[in-house]
Amino acid sequence: MDTQQVDQYQALIGKWKRAVERYGTGWDEDGPEIPVNFLIDVDMVNYTQRGLFAVSDASLMDTKPAEDFLFSNPVCDVKVRVGKVKAHMSRMISSMEFAFAMLSRGEESVDSVMFEQYMEASEGGAQAPACGHKPRRVMDGSEFAVAQPQNRNKLCAVDAWAFVRLATELLKDRHHGAQFRTILRATICTQLRGHATGIPSSLPWDIGIGYELSTEGQDPESGVLHGVYLFELKMTAFTVCPFVLFETDGKQSHTQRSHIRLKLRTTQPVAFAAIMREMSVRLVPVMSNMKMPDETIQVLKGYAGPTFTEDATVRMEKILRGVTAEFVPTGQVIDCQISVTSEDSHLSHDIVTSIRSDLGAGDTL
Repeated sequence: MDTQQVDQYQALIGKWKRAVERYGTGWDEDGPEIPVNFLIDVDMVNYTQRGLFAVSDASLMDTKPAEDFLFSNPVCDVKVRVGKVKAHMSRMISSMEFAFAMLSRGEESVDSVMFEQYMEASEGGAQAPACGHKPRRVMDGSEFAVAQPQNRNKLCAVDAWAFVRLATELLKDRHHGAQFRTILRATICTQLRGHATGIPSSLPWDIGIGYELSTEGQDPESGVLHGVYLFELKMTAFTVCPFVLFETDGKQSHTQRSHIRLKLRTTQPVAFAAIMREMSVRLVPVMSNMKMPDETIQVLKGYAGPTFTEDATVRMEKILRGVTAEFVPTGQVIDCQISVTSEDSHLSHDIVTSIRSDLGAGDTL
């Protein structure tokens, strides 16, 4: 741009800055934020995080125990619950990018992470006074040792659980708020085979791996935070309606695709291979590829265990209770939410059931 154009655009920007400042502060990236008398949830969704990630304890049924499950460039959701109007999206992004860089280099443990090592002062490397709080720690290195990058076939992968926890720690150190959350989302597939022909088929699983820090009483100024691990899973099963089967004396019925969704809050990372194993065995997973003999057996398997949508929800809760000691061997489940959505083959609407449980000795909530 020539000098005249520069002067013109600078004047326009200055005009808009003055207009914004009339309604309060908050224009500058690290300037003061506007306090309010309530909490605001701010979510940044569908951010694609570059890199290769591994879940080292998720060896699946048909793989060798030593193998990790790898996935690349996952989508991430980041959330802050703030008591001030402005939320800094750049801090949400940089918390993830820096976390990946630190873990892939193997340079930092969680208790010594500081942004100043990776940012110049002009980029906000120094703690901004406008953040409104001092850095808060909830752990030390002995409590959480950062996992070394996993090397598989000469590929360097970052541990997914370590990534979400470190990213959340970085975010809470740089952002005012009462709650901080990072969730990594990906689709992984396990291999099935045709019941009769043995032809290969794929079963997709939508997973979410996350970590959350929140203050007691949702007070943004509190210096005490509590951390929990988050795990989400979606899988689709094939079901047959028991009611029509009963009305026709077991001769025929209609079928359903039942989408099973699971959300866990736990005190340790979830070794979810055990959950996937049991769901694959005790439910009838949908198939992506079948020939006619396979279809016949698939339908007969559904008829052998007719399932109302409510039944599927309760069955899933029982499955989780049976393998809790496997997926959180040294921790505990704080909260579990299960929902099942059934798409009927002959109706224009769906039915949804849900249940909430502690998966412990107590009764289902």
